[in-house]
Amino acid sequence: LFAEAVTLHQRGDLNAAEVRYRQVLGLQPGHPDALHHLGLIAYAAGLLDEAAGHIGESLRRKPANAAAHANLALVHHARGDYAGALE
Repeated sequence: LFAEAVTLHQRGDLNAAEVRYRQVLGLQPGHPDALHHLGLIAYAAGLLDEAAGHIGESLRRKPANAAAHANLALVHHARGDYAGALE
């Protein structure tokens, strides 16, 4: 299900991908990669607080995810939180 969500995401079908990521979370609450990818979708939609929340929760569950750290920095930067982006 997660792989299907990623494929949809890569194809640009963000609505369908979001549904699948949420299904993954329904089956496995706290799935760090589903949270990270939901954050990316929120970021793409300009929902920066939601993006930061999802990616931040992803990192609490999987702190060694370098891509999530980089994406969270991008979200902070987009919010004008330059100190948070550097952190």
